[in-house]
Amino acid sequence: FDDLVVTTPAQVDGSGIIPQQVLIGDGTAMVQTLKRTHVISAGGEMGLTIPESSVQFSGPGINRVMLGRGTQFTNFALGAIVNLSAAARGPAGCGVVFRLTGETDYTLAYFNQDGEYGVSSRTGDNFSPGVYGQESGFSSGQHHILIIASDNTIYYYLDRVLVGTVEASDATGEVGIAVVNFEGNSTTCSYSNLWLWRWQ
Repeated sequence: FDDLVVTTPAQVDGSGIIPQQVLIGDGTAMVQTLKRTHVISAGGEMGLTIPESSVQFSGPGINRVMLGRGTQFTNFALGAIVNLSAAARGPAGCGVVFRLTGETDYTLAYFNQDGEYGVSSRTGDNFSPGVYGQESGFSSGQHHILIIASDNTIYYYLDRVLVGTVEASDATGEVGIAVVNFEGNSTTCSYSNLWLWRWQ
């Protein structure tokens, strides 16, 4: 080798710097990129790959479909392309449920066609304050989500951009897909190229 140059990921106080944007690709390519930048652990395995899945709902609230036949995860990265289709304008949305330990105990990451997005943990009937934001010019149609749950920290990327970080319990639980309707609307959320990489 001539003029060999080796670089290492940028670090602050010994910790990797979380990128503000990520490249979108299939699960294998994204995992390789996230491992190389020390965003996720280099040791681990692909826990889920689901080419196509969907969930529908016409009432207000959250309707979910759990994935993985009861398999539980703690530390993971989950990515998917989500196509949101709603019968009418309004706060109809799609999301991912994770760290579910009971019917009313889970964390939800979502976005809706009004451009609102967020991450919040539910315990009983209460949702804790977490991440919330809104983007202008947002619409229904296809969007990409990436969720990284690493110990007590959750990173949420929407359409390649880091939109929020929140501290949360590192509970072990199931994952699933969800329609998130803030009011009644006939909403369909179709997920493609959904993958989940997990580590200890």
